[in-house]
Amino acid sequence: MTTGAVIATVSSMGDAVESVMYGTTMRGLPNHHRIEGSEFLGVAATAPIYRLLAVGGAYPLLVAARPGEGASIPCERYRIPRAMWDAKVAAEPCGLVVGEIFLSDGTTVIGMLGDGAWLAERSDVEDITQHGGWAAFAATP
Repeated sequence: MTTGAVIATVSSMGDAVESVMYGTTMRGLPNHHRIEGSEFLGVAATAPIYRLLAVGGAYPLLVAARPGEGASIPCERYRIPRAMWDAKVAAEPCGLVVGEIFLSDGTTVIGMLGDGAWLAERSDVEDITQHGGWAAFAATP
């Protein structure tokens, strides 16, 4: 995947972007208001090729796993109006970049992925994959 290809894919999507949420923007979580009113397409799961990381315990990042070390991460699929998508992307914290996310059903959608170069500079990143998703991690004391 190249950044130019992802930008071209997103810019060619027209008035709506089909995307997945795997973190604080999921239903019932603090940032869901950023996509309120978007069409909910259902629950989904990533292909088992990712790890889920927490940055400072505050927000998650989905990253590609090493071969054989990935897991399927629960997520929600949405069709988001383009203006709302653009505002959501602009509001994302550092370390997240737009990219393609592979789902367990074999489809690919646009979503937010962890930026490896940014992550390499951090010391407050924890692998939380074993919790079974962001909502489960956030609910742990």
